[in-house]
Amino acid sequence: MFRIYKVYAEEVCKDEHNENLEMICFSRSEFKCGCGWKTSVFFVLASSKEEAIEKVKNLEGLCAYCFLDMLIEKEAKILMNH
Repeated sequence: MFRIYKVYAEEVCKDEHNENLEMICFSRSEFKCGCGWKTSVFFVLASSKEEAIEKVKNLEGLCAYCFLDMLIEKEAKILMNH
């Protein structure tokens, strides 16, 4: 089962010289989503925070708008633990 994780740009956009990061890191504190939106946070479906960070590094993170759009397109159901 996957959870929704927030990944902050500060967690990913460090001094690493990674071709993927050059595509998404607008600055050390801002991502650039594929839609062109700049944000400090990407959202990812993952099984752990570490996996979420790796997914962002592999260009699988989305801004809030794109993330919600993806959930709607896939007709996702959200289950909440009480």
